[in-house]
Amino acid sequence: MDITFRAPTFSDVEGFDAIKKALEPIVKFLKASRPASKPSLIEALARMVRVSLPSIETEPILDSTDQFSSIEVPHCLLICGPHTSEKKSLMRALAGEANVPGFCISGRELNDVPVIGWTDEVVSELLAQAKKAAPCIIFVDNIDDGLDESARRRLIKLMDGVRVKGSKVILVANTSIPGALDLTLTRRFDCCIKF
Repeated sequence: MDITFRAPTFSDVEGFDAIKKALEPIVKFLKASRPASKPSLIEALARMVRVSLPSIETEPILDSTDQFSSIEVPHCLLICGPHTSEKKSLMRALAGEANVPGFCISGRELNDVPVIGWTDEVVSELLAQAKKAAPCIIFVDNIDDGLDESARRRLIKLMDGVRVKGSKVILVANTSIPGALDLTLTRRFDCCIKF
């Protein structure tokens, strides 16, 4: 039996046309950064998932794509939306659309939890792996999920790590409760998209 695996793309996610349009510059940047000879890891590893999202009215984008040219491409992007909006599926489709690998962690994993063993060394290793696989995307899911001070420090370290000159790594975080985030953290994002 022959099974073909494919990463979900924007065409697999129904609705959210304004959000997809806002993400196009990031897709173009990642596609242009990818060597022609480098195979896509995500194509080999990810199974196609058909995602059907509810029809949701999109609110204006907080930072429009017109502003991307002034800061080049945003390397740290925050996506805000309700719990039911399937932000994670849209984030996965972003990697599929750009045909690049994605690394995913949750906000909870950034906290000091002995069972998980998430340490500063692990964050450094994640950055090293992402830079080696670049161009790629680091997804940080639910950054509103009770980040303690050390977790915020680790997230900032990730953000600073993808912002270096010539970086081909994009960090995309999502939240359902943007008002619960620390202002010093939200100000570090280059762009915020709300729906």
